[in-house]
Amino acid sequence: MAINFPDSPSNGQTTAVNGVVYTYNSAISSWETITSTLARAVASDAYPANPSDGDLWFNSASGDLMIRYNDGTSSQWVSVNGAPGVAGPTGDSGSTGLQGPAGSISSVGSDILPDTDSAYNIGSPTRKFKALYLSSNTLFLGDSGSISAGTGGSIEMVSLNIGTGANKVSIAATDSGDVEITSLKIGTGANTIQLKASATGKLETTSTVGGVAQPAADVVESIEDLSNVDLTIAPEVLEIQVADPTAGHGTAWLWTWLTSSLPYARTAITNSNQLTVPLYMQGTYQINNFANTQYGSMTQTHTFKLKWIEGSGDQNLVSWPTYSVVDHTHASINGGTATSVQRLAFSVPTSITPPSLTAPTVAYTVASGSGVYTFSGTRAGDNPEIGPLRRGGTYTFNLTASGHPFYLTTDNGTNYVSGAYTSGVTGSRNQTGSLVFTVPADAPDILYYQCGLHSAMRGTIVIKDLAVETNADGNYVIYGQHTQEGHKTPIELRPIPSLVNQMCIVYDATNSKFVPQDMATYVENTPSFKNKIKEVAGTATLVAPDGTSLVASVSIFADATYLPAIGNVNGDLAFAEDTSNLHIFKTGTGWQIATASPSSFTNLIQSGALTVTTGTKRWYAPKAVTIDRIVARANTAPVGAAINITVNKNGSSGATLVIADGGTKIINSSPSITLAEDDYLTVDITQIGSTTAGSDLTVTFTYS
Repeated sequence: MAINFPDSPSNGQTTAVNGVVYTYNSAISSWETITSTLARAVASDAYPANPSDGDLWFNSASGDLMIRYNDGTSSQWVSVNGAPGVAGPTGDSGSTGLQGPAGSISSVGSDILPDTDSAYNIGSPTRKFKALYLSSNTLFLGDSGSISAGTGGSIEMVSLNIGTGANKVSIAATDSGDVEITSLKIGTGANTIQLKASATGKLETTSTVGGVAQPAADVVESIEDLSNVDLTIAPEVLEIQVADPTAGHGTAWLWTWLTSSLPYARTAITNSNQLTVPLYMQGTYQINNFANTQYGSMTQTHTFKLKWIEGSGDQNLVSWPTYSVVDHTHASINGGTATSVQRLAFSVPTSITPPSLTAPTVAYTVASGSGVYTFSGTRAGDNPEIGPLRRGGTYTFNLTASGHPFYLTTDNGTNYVSGAYTSGVTGSRNQTGSLVFTVPADAPDILYYQCGLHSAMRGTIVIKDLAVETNADGNYVIYGQHTQEGHKTPIELRPIPSLVNQMCIVYDATNSKFVPQDMATYVENTPSFKNKIKEVAGTATLVAPDGTSLVASVSIFADATYLPAIGNVNGDLAFAEDTSNLHIFKTGTGWQIATASPSSFTNLIQSGALTVTTGTKRWYAPKAVTIDRIVARANTAPVGAAINITVNKNGSSGATLVIADGGTKIINSSPSITLAEDDYLTVDITQIGSTTAGSDLTVTFTYS
């Protein structure tokens, strides 16, 4: 029960309550019992005054309970707190206390560190901080991850993994600054698309439609990626005709073919001499040799074979062709008459691997004439250039040349009486019998055969390695060649071409794909388009920027004196029936008679360093013609003397030309040589220079 003590007591003041006398002790601000025989119990934060043994004191500052204890020697306060007992049940929660003052860490002056690693959280799933403000320094995650502030408000991190374990996606920056991601899935549920890089380095899509996985497909980056488009250029398929209707041994094949598809850029030609003929890898070809049958001016037939290297004989043949003999017709060859032709049918492989070549074994038949060595069989002509001989090959010269010792030399005739090239040579300077030459590996590129008694009896020998040739583009060159020497055309084996301008894409029902096709073929294969072009072309008028028609009209008039004087366009054509003349209208001049100038030309050539030569190569006139102009050109000018040239008609001199000492060209503008059909021209070289011989002579004949 509560005790009501007097208010404002003084020290020592007493009061009795229920038989107990209390005295006020101002030192401790407390009432003390003095009349009770019971021990006192005092609660204060300082020792009680005048304690008696057995008194209890609860130290309100420390929470300890003390007892006044006399151990027989002295009295002292002794703690009576024992070990804590078992915790009792949790009591009911008390009411919420008053809000205390706000705490603050604004004055933290050091790092805030937990006392244990990886043990405590900042916030919880239900007690979250609203915002976290950090400076631009790095936020480290675990032992290797980090996030930091970049420039311009960006966030920088090395990589980011989304998901865990085997089912996670990594996003990272590459060294080149690109974003790198393994794959990306768009959509959820049964209809999704997954994007990733394919094994070929293209963007690949794998879609799921209605829960069913669809085949993976590369994303279309260009037209080539469309599964129904095939931009592969189709290999060339071409029929080719060859002929040589001239008399004698033959020197040049005449080629005929039609225009092929656009990528091959092959223009139609008819009976044309070609410096080089292209064939394409994977192409399929048929070559019909009309010279298999003698016709026209021919005095012998000519076989045509594909050879890996230039040279006579049947060694080192290309294995692709199948040879047969069939009857064939071409309107521009042999007058359109059915002819027994030699046919070569073959396909060029996808890649070219030359075979191991066989060292040639060749025999020449050599007789002597008036100041010349006359070759026949393998090589025909007087003092002809022979070869190429191949290093490692064996060449036999069968001699019937009494009085003319035959030998080989490195000299071009200036010092012919001295020295001979004897490496690999057996029978040097024989006049009859044979000279055998096995060409050594170190043989020079040019040798000469020479008579030991007569300087004019000599000719050039060309020597090459035993190897398949390649041109400046790195393409192999084979030869279309007669079994005899010199009658050949180089054939370049080109890779299949790529797409070019003026091609379109058309649908090919045979393979259900869109394929490239040149416009000319498309027009030819599409009658409706072809007819539309004809329709438009037949009604259209080309107009210049000033409104003038660019299409010249063609009119036919019975009388040339009645050609129109007005309403004409520059370039209009008019044909007068009474004079059979074609007239052209020229503004400012009026009507002029158009005259054609059907001039043609042909060349006779001696390659390499020039030698004094009696010409054996003949050019036959295809009809009655007049030689209007002769031009002689040398690549290397003669030194010390001029080059003297004689042009012969049917073996007799018809004109002479002189390329002056140090010069390279001479023109005869009025040779006045007329030829009947089958008349022929030859060229003699009677002087070549002295200190230095000229080289590579070309004589061009212009005729009409």
